[in-house]
Amino acid sequence: MSGSFVRIPPDSTGKKIATSERLELSFDNLTGTFSIGDIIVGATSNASGILTAIIMNQGSSLAGELYLKNSTGTFIDNEPLQVSTVTIALANIAVSTPATLTNTQLVVISDPNNPENQQKIDAFGATVNTFTDGSPVFSPFGGLINASLTTIADYKFSYDANNDKFYDNVSGAGATVTHIANESSVKLSIGTVSGEISQRTSHLYHPYSPGTGNIVLQSVILGDTGKTNVRRRWGIFDDNNGCFWEVNGTTLNVVVRSSTTGSPVDEIVAQSNFNIDTLSGFDQESFILDVSKSQVYWIEFQWLGTGIVKFGIYNNEGFKLAVHRFEHANFLTVPYSRTATLPIRYEQENLGTSGSTSEMKIISASVKSEGPINYTFKDQSVIVPRKSVPDTSNEVPLVSFRPRTSVNTVINRIISFFSSLNLTNISTQTATIRIRKNVTTLTAASWADHSSTSALQVDTSSTAFSGGEIIWANQVINGGELTQNFNIKNINDGDDLKLMLNADGTTQPIYSITVQTPDSGSSNVLAIINWKELLL
Repeated sequence: MSGSFVRIPPDSTGKKIATSERLELSFDNLTGTFSIGDIIVGATSNASGILTAIIMNQGSSLAGELYLKNSTGTFIDNEPLQVSTVTIALANIAVSTPATLTNTQLVVISDPNNPENQQKIDAFGATVNTFTDGSPVFSPFGGLINASLTTIADYKFSYDANNDKFYDNVSGAGATVTHIANESSVKLSIGTVSGEISQRTSHLYHPYSPGTGNIVLQSVILGDTGKTNVRRRWGIFDDNNGCFWEVNGTTLNVVVRSSTTGSPVDEIVAQSNFNIDTLSGFDQESFILDVSKSQVYWIEFQWLGTGIVKFGIYNNEGFKLAVHRFEHANFLTVPYSRTATLPIRYEQENLGTSGSTSEMKIISASVKSEGPINYTFKDQSVIVPRKSVPDTSNEVPLVSFRPRTSVNTVINRIISFFSSLNLTNISTQTATIRIRKNVTTLTAASWADHSSTSALQVDTSSTAFSGGEIIWANQVINGGELTQNFNIKNINDGDDLKLMLNADGTTQPIYSITVQTPDSGSSNVLAIINWKELLL
């Protein structure tokens, strides 16, 4: 920092008051654009300085004042002022407006009782304001966050590993995914052989609502502080897009992944280059991160095709610390990621032979929106022809649904919800109706896309099924009618009524509506099934 000092009495030869020095340089005949940080050079005098501020003269678009730090030499009147040898303006150093050095006193605000407690300023010149319970929390779009966050999905492992919500990709003799009941966590393990991987991805691709920011919270513990040939990752991402934390060997990174070029490309920033806080004990709250201890990591992001992605942690005092910000607006000519609707994922992989087995514990996670989400649904409906169901102890599929693997050549991540069904029993027998999820097999099924843009395929031909968990049941008396509405308003409603492609991109869960005639004779049932498809 360029600067000087002023000695103060009575110790005029001892104590000093720090100042910051600037050269005020007038200019006119502006023909280009100055930017903060430019090195300004006088083409004739070879004097120079780093631009810290620019003020235009009132009523003029061609003349003003430049404020330079670290200035050297003496600028002369009317010489070209250049940036990288390009003339931007001319010096205007008349006798009445000479280039002058000024010194501004640097003031430290401190507690009178404990001078060690001092006001902090961040790298952008803003005061760091906190409360006893922590720092104010701002959304990715700059709004002060209060209790109005909307939860998109929560994940916890108090009783089981939530296997129905995740796809586990495990490869290698030492690779496992294990529920640890007494720790309410799930442990990902790998052995020492190159190529072993243990990966867990949520089936749910968490919807992004334009104009709001999403916030991802994950509590993670690594089994060590990092080791050669082992890479760990956690965040909101898949094979093609997203943002995540990474420990590669012993290096902590933050990463933004994009497939806008047609294949995935990772933008990686190492801990030593974090632009807000390196978590090495020298920045902001003097916090030193230990990845082998329990930590709450967070990621906030805008999208709309552009915007910021911010990474941070909560420190041991519960303060929310930002550590790095990726900035995309005014830099890129394409979206920074193809989509912001993504799953949460955890993974560890051996990139070569490792010195010992490795583990990662995942404790809990939450994906939230900075405010209320206005979901947009597309209503779909199918009319099921009359089906005669004889007196039998077996249920018969009336109609079955499964997600398509792709829609318009894009992997299908649309979420569908059953919204209502209407059944009419035109026989003299009572009919029992059930909805079963995750049906294993269907006999003589004939699948067809419901429409070219619908997310689901429909089957009305199957004659038998196996497997499947009952999630709803009712009866329709002889000659009666049953109408059931499932009040689906947002993604958190009716978890069992969600139908979506598994995270692997190929597994198609099957939901079947079945009919059974418990009395003698046959029942004849007609049905109309309605569902909603969440537009992503």
